[in-house]
Amino acid sequence: MTELFDTFPYLRNEYIIIRKMVEVDVSNLIEITVNPNVYQYIPPYLYRKSRGNLPAAIRCLGGRDFDK
Repeated sequence: MTELFDTFPYLRNEYIIIRKMVEVDVSNLIEITVNPNVYQYIPPYLYRKSRGNLPAAIRCLGGRDFDK
């Protein structure tokens, strides 16, 4: 039996997909962070202006940070 959060959730319906972020999502993440309505809800380590940190931050999602 799989315990709660043994695997990262993947949820999909006709309006939205909720899944683990991957490095190819960096350009989309940068695009949405310019929207102040979205920006206020993004964790600080994902919206820093230094875009070089985004791939590393995304790699840690679902791994080290997911297990905390």
